[in-house]
Amino acid sequence: MEKEIKTKLDNVLKAECEYTLKNEKDRNKKIEKMDTLFNLKKIIDNYDELEPMLKDYFNNKAEKDRFDR
Repeated sequence: MEKEIKTKLDNVLKAECEYTLKNEKDRNKKIEKMDTLFNLKKIIDNYDELEPMLKDYFNNKAEKDRFDR
């Protein structure tokens, strides 16, 4: 992944984590949001390894969606 893009995404996730921790009052929603943000961070951090699998997944999904119409 291009370093500039990764940095921007990391900054957005960090800001969203800080906002969620500070402003989300519902404990379950806070946990759910933080879990989602954490998983997105893991995907971004491991994007280079995941990219071939993601491409295959989205190609297969697009093909399936085309036949399901």
